[in-house]
Amino acid sequence: MRKEIFYASKKVLFDGVSKEEQLNEILSNSKPSSAKTITSLFYGTLRMYFPFQEHLKEINENRSLKKDVKLLSTMAYVQFFQMDSMPDYAVLDEMIKVLPPKLKNIKKHFTWLLHKILKVGKSIKMEGFLPEYMRDELKKSLGIDFSREYEEFILKPSKKYFCTESLGTLEDKKLLHKDYPFYSCSGLNADEQKKIIEQDGVICELNSMLIPYYFKDKKGKDYLDLCSAPGSKLLCAKIRYKDDQIIGIEKDKARYLSLEKRVENRVELKNIDALAYLEDCKLFDKIVLDAPCSGLGTLVSNPEWLEFKNESIHHKKLPGLQKKLLKKALLKLNPKGQLIYSVCTYSLAETQMVIKEVIGDKYKVKKISNLVGEKQIRTDYGTYLLPSKKVGNQIFFVALIEAIH
Repeated sequence: MRKEIFYASKKVLFDGVSKEEQLNEILSNSKPSSAKTITSLFYGTLRMYFPFQEHLKEINENRSLKKDVKLLSTMAYVQFFQMDSMPDYAVLDEMIKVLPPKLKNIKKHFTWLLHKILKVGKSIKMEGFLPEYMRDELKKSLGIDFSREYEEFILKPSKKYFCTESLGTLEDKKLLHKDYPFYSCSGLNADEQKKIIEQDGVICELNSMLIPYYFKDKKGKDYLDLCSAPGSKLLCAKIRYKDDQIIGIEKDKARYLSLEKRVENRVELKNIDALAYLEDCKLFDKIVLDAPCSGLGTLVSNPEWLEFKNESIHHKKLPGLQKKLLKKALLKLNPKGQLIYSVCTYSLAETQMVIKEVIGDKYKVKKISNLVGEKQIRTDYGTYLLPSKKVGNQIFFVALIEAIH
């Protein structure tokens, strides 16, 4: 099992392969009783890999290590200190067995390294591991130093939430907010998750579920969701606006097919580029533009990005595309219609600057507040929704724009 986790983690960390696909492949070839342990070790390894490397370098007395050894050492650290599925001596034995044949010549050193990790691991403090450009971008966008708090969220398992109108057998689940059908997934077993999906519920990140609820009222029946996949916002919109004519747009064919399967004819879908669709479509009362972005606000859910994302993700193409989409989408609003621009990043160029450079005098940004009463930073051009210990994982930027023409 550890060998499969090791090679799957390599693909995710070093090749950018989907972690969900890798985990599903491992679980499909494993006993159901092992699913929880496998998932914990796999996600724990991805979460701790980047933060652990500076400490590993020190433990190894500043000598260089092969990537495979770094990864196996991280797996061992996770099992030693974040899981209790096996005694330490068994973890040591199993990790040594996973060492690839080409590295058997360093077996003695690897064994020494694992013993040293076990000896000093408890005293390790994981902090200051965010890349400098990320820390700078956080402070520039938010106006506060949020990097240490953000690191703390990255080090913990990502939270999931669900949205549903019919709890069925889950009546004991507590609402996060009295006015909205949002619940924490904490403690849900596989059968309960299946029940939620069968009742047209949605399981996803909290901020994705919140997006359709930021419109100020329910007036108007024409609703457009641009860049719709994977579909959480669409399904939540259908719960919120039952009588609306909802259209979802998705350019990517594979993502469209997955989206089509998920929403099952509950909304109208179109497999077309959003910019092309906006050239010749009707006017809408509500438009959601969850634009393609750098994803810097999703590191809690995607900690492996710390390993291969760098400053090049702020390439000019992203803000340029975001501005094009926003300009065209705003032209498709009915008078007094509203558009929500959202991105799961804190990059200034992709958030406030996009709104500032596009809206002009025909539109106004309306103030919004975090719907579940948690941390936020409001600016003239939108609101940053921050993770908190109570709810949420991601940093999201949301701007509610109203047509005043």
